[in-house]
Amino acid sequence: MNNTISLRCATHNLCHFGKSPFDRDELFPDHSYRNGYEPEMLPVMKERWKAVYDSFDADLIGLQEYCPFFDLAHTIPVPEQVFLPYGLSVYADDFVNAAGHRLAAASKTPLLKAYERSFMPVSERRYQKFFMDIHGRRIAVFNTHPMPKGTPEAIATRQAEYRILLKEFRKERPLSPSATSTPARRKNSGSFSTPA
Repeated sequence: MNNTISLRCATHNLCHFGKSPFDRDELFPDHSYRNGYEPEMLPVMKERWKAVYDSFDADLIGLQEYCPFFDLAHTIPVPEQVFLPYGLSVYADDFVNAAGHRLAAASKTPLLKAYERSFMPVSERRYQKFFMDIHGRRIAVFNTHPMPKGTPEAIATRQAEYRILLKEFRKERPLSPSATSTPARRKNSGSFSTPA
């Protein structure tokens, strides 16, 4: 009997997604970024994203630096414009960092459980853990945006973050599907409930 599961995964750093190219270096007084493109850029950006996601053809995409709205006025929701045409629903945590973006995942398969935790005390960066049921088997997947490499201190922090993730991976064991699993609260504007 073949128990192989085929799951095509990708990761995409959206590069401070929603940050206007006209205001890339502008900061608000509270040092948060000005997020959002001008609406007239939507057709151009959709063509760029189409090329990216056509090349991925992914079942699950880990997203970093995600913003749920395309425009500065926060009137154009990203999931409907970018991900839904590919059959992908977006699950994003409510936690928003100082740069105005967050971690998220775009998935063709419903995510059954999800949470986001920080790497504290190692760093303030965060990681997500999702559960999926694929052909009757429970799969755990993780998404993070680790400390960028650069200085020796940054590399050491990045390695410490990865060690935390490895500990999380080692906790996983093959599980049968649970009839009591509660799907994550999906909002195509980009939010899921985080268990206490």
